[in-house]
Amino acid sequence: FDTELVKIKDGGQISASTFGQERGGDINISVNNLDVEGISANEQFRSFLGSITDGRSPNANAGNVTLITQNLNIRDGALIATDAFN
Repeated sequence: FDTELVKIKDGGQISASTFGQERGGDINISVNNLDVEGISANEQFRSFLGSITDGRSPNANAGNVTLITQNLNIRDGALIATDAFN
C-alpha cells in the first residue's frame, strides 16, 4: 500500500505468513512514516511486520518485505522480519 503514515503498535501485525508447504506472501509498503512499536498489553505478542513460513518442506520460503520510507522507527520490542522454519 501507499500512504503517508502506518503505525503498528501494541502487538498489532501486518503479516503475509503461511503454515504449510507454500511460500509466504510478499509485503510492499511505500509510506512517508512507518512506526512499528511495542508489545501487547498481556506481553504475549510483539508488534510485527513480516512474512514467515512454518513449512514442512525444505522448499517453503518466507516472502519478501519491501519498504520504501523516509522515516522508519522500530522500538520497544517490535520486529520486522522474514523467516522460514523447516
